[in-house]
This record gives sequence, structure tokens and C-alpha cells, in this order.
Amino acid sequence: MADNKPLSDLRLIRACGRSDFRGMIVRVPDAAISIRDPDQSKPMLPAAGFRRAVLRLAFPDAEPTASLKMPESVVLMTEAHAELIAGLVVELQADVGLLMVHCGSGMSRSPAVAAAVAQHLGIDPSQFFREYQPNAWVYRLTYEELKRRVKR
Repeated sequence: MADNKPLSDLRLIRACGRSDFRGMIVRVPDAAISIRDPDQSKPMLPAAGFRRAVLRLAFPDAEPTASLKMPESVVLMTEAHAELIAGLVVELQADVGLLMVHCGSGMSRSPAVAAAVAQHLGIDPSQFFREYQPNAWVYRLTYEELKRRVKR
């Protein structure tokens, strides 16, 4: 992990929870996507002398369903969120060796984003589906936006 290969060559994508993220020591150029619930405070990010960018987003860990109407106060992940994620990935994929994605528990939103990015880069995303429970809505919006970016 000491060399500075681009993300598309090194292929390091990490999904984790808020508490896991605090203790990380990163020694390669990285980018971070920090996802929190709208009512939570912004988490502290680990110090990193190599960090190229941090994207902070706030949306709940929920998916639209036909059988349950969400309260109007609950605003799910939007296409605008997906555009921000895709923009960061496309812009920095050749400049970072690690993409860290974290959310509250590290079980749903962050693995969904990590799986979509892995799929976009041609990396087998099955680890994220095997070890976590990715939010299908977050995965779909993120992956579709990444595909759109490649077609442009």
C-alpha cells in the first residue's frame, strides 16, 4: 500500500462504519465519502496528509417502497447525491490509491456506494453483497450515474 498507484490500478475501496473510520491510518493518496443521517453531526475524519478530497453527504438509510409511504420530512438519497459521488470518483480515480466510504454503521449505504464504484471500475463487487447489506436504492442511483458519466 505504500506506492501511489491510481485507484483504477490499485483497486482499494473500503466501506466502513463511523467508529471504524475514526481509527484508520492512511498512508496512500485517498479520497473519502462520508455519509450521515441528516440529524447526526458531521463525523470526525481521520487525519490524512495524503487526502485529496472529502465528500460529505446526509441522507437516511432508507429505500422507496410501494407499500410504505415515507413521511415528507424523510428525503431519500437523490440523483444530485449520486452526481456528487460520481463526479468525485471520475475526477480522482487516477489520483488516489484508496477510496474510503463510511456511513453510520457501515452496513448499508457505504457498501452500496463502494459496490457501485467497484462495479464501475470493473472490480467484482460481490464482497460488498456477501459481507454487508447494501442499500439497493443507493447502489442503483450511484451506479447509474457512474455509467452516465462514462457515456458522456
